[in-house]
Amino acid sequence: MRGTDFDAFAMLDAIVRGGTLATAAQELNKTVATISYRMSQLEAHYGMQMLDRSGYRLKLTPEGSRILDEARKVMHQAKVLDSVASQINQVWEPKLDIVFDGMLDPEIILNVIKHIKAQGAPTTFQLLIEYRRGVEQRFLEGHTDVMFSLSYAENPDSVNHYLFDIDVVLVASPNIGLAAEQAYQLDQLTDYLEVSVQDSSYDDPVPGRTLGGPSLFFIGDFYTKKQALLKGMGIGWMPLRWVNRELASGELIEVNYCGGSRDTYPVYVGTRKAQRPGKAQTLFVELLKASFNVKPVVAG
Repeated sequence: MRGTDFDAFAMLDAIVRGGTLATAAQELNKTVATISYRMSQLEAHYGMQMLDRSGYRLKLTPEGSRILDEARKVMHQAKVLDSVASQINQVWEPKLDIVFDGMLDPEIILNVIKHIKAQGAPTTFQLLIEYRRGVEQRFLEGHTDVMFSLSYAENPDSVNHYLFDIDVVLVASPNIGLAAEQAYQLDQLTDYLEVSVQDSSYDDPVPGRTLGGPSLFFIGDFYTKKQALLKGMGIGWMPLRWVNRELASGELIEVNYCGGSRDTYPVYVGTRKAQRPGKAQTLFVELLKASFNVKPVVAG
């Protein structure tokens, strides 16, 4: 595998996640023409068709699936090698990739990165946003070094620590006819359009927090979801921290649902057991744990 193939296989991986050249180009900050050209070069070099282009969404051919699986292993090992070298040399690693659930307020992460950069760290930080199982999927496939996930399941290849809880609340605009002081049964709410952010896992998405009604409107992020709710498009669950001001001003109301208008999600930070952390990752995780009084754990 040539060094120049790393970028091409990263592009192929992004195409698989998004299903189109356009989504891959947006994720990687490349042009569609560049992605298309590199895919043609990659297929020509290995003498096989890796992408099935017969449908609207691009997908891997059986040959492409097999070779991408092997390429992922090589790319992961290359990242491990960089991390080990950084630790041995006691220098900042060149790059740290962090994936977090879009329900999380990024201010927490940004404050820690700002602190590290103020120490003169030359490390390039990349923040990636996924939702629910999409966070774990991107992390476990080796695309990121650190993850912030909700309800993360134990995995033998990773170490994760509980940080804090996110409170969510069921809200709506008062303009859609719901009254804050009135209690509502489930069947009274399922007639309303429910606005939800969909799981970003590309192979086995799970439903988000919904009331289970027949009318759902899926949106790609919580900022847009909040705007849709403010416009009176329906009802939906929002992180309380994102809507405190609007609840106080009356722009949004808390829907008094008899089944409970509030819920809580735990937030975990996860790192890899096999990847010895460099200076930036070590400091990043320890600052987070110190912020939330999490007992430091020595990686096994």
